[in-house]
Amino acid sequence: MDRRKFIKLTNTGAMATLALGGFSKILNAQDDSNTSSPMLYSYFNIISDSDKTGQYEFFLTLYKAAVESFTTAADEYKAVTIKTKYYISKSAESTYETRQSEAKYIMQSCELVDAEAKKYLVLIEYQENVTGSYDMPADFLKKIYLHVFIKDNYVILYDKNGQIYKQLESWDDFYYDYYYYYDYLEDCFLTSACTRSRNLPDDCHELETLRSFRDNYMKNSERGSKLIEEYYEMGPSIVFNINEHPKKQALWDYLFTSLVSTSVVLIEEGKMEEAMDYYAEYVRGLNVLLKPGDENLNEW
Repeated sequence: MDRRKFIKLTNTGAMATLALGGFSKILNAQDDSNTSSPMLYSYFNIISDSDKTGQYEFFLTLYKAAVESFTTAADEYKAVTIKTKYYISKSAESTYETRQSEAKYIMQSCELVDAEAKKYLVLIEYQENVTGSYDMPADFLKKIYLHVFIKDNYVILYDKNGQIYKQLESWDDFYYDYYYYYDYLEDCFLTSACTRSRNLPDDCHELETLRSFRDNYMKNSERGSKLIEEYYEMGPSIVFNINEHPKKQALWDYLFTSLVSTSVVLIEEGKMEEAMDYYAEYVRGLNVLLKPGDENLNEW
């Protein structure tokens, strides 16, 4: 191996090892329910039709703790956000013109309607737009009823006539099932999960930078292509295992800073090989931390 390349690999490996130490600390920390904040949960629908024109996709986030303890929950945890993506038209190249917005709602009431199923009827009211203009289907008023199923982990949206409009699946379940079982390998698993945990849009700077790095740099070399294939094998299970952890929000926040942001900085500084080595060593380390005792790890 070229000595300069070996030194670079050693340096990036040390960086990744140091960062993984912080991840491991969160992973193994004792839970303190008296000081931990409520966890944010996300629900999502995807349109599988060949033509999405004229349809909406939704991404809803809420605090389950506020649903289950509505009367004592702090106002900040009664906030609900709904992001929408509306597909305006489809081009001959099968790309879509879309418009997107994000609106903030507040829980106004919450009623337990089925204790065994942990099913709640929640009324939310529109407060303001975070991005874009208010953009909900005509079937909705600015007060919306939801059925939140805590046990089975999904949400039902009702229209202004009290009819079921859309069922939104848990983002955690959806992400793992859709990307793993349906072999949807066109995105950056960990980066997408990190950005989703922060409610960042699909075209945020971090995702766009790493997608471009993958498509325009890594895919142009044999080693880079091999790393992508191995990453796709490990990515879904890493995402799943993090989402199963009680401190998943803290883990995603840490990964966003230590993995995603650091990789983006290396790329923007033109340190492409270092960025590839850093991401590879970090992912391999995550695989070890989250799947202890696995003797069948791929060699990066």
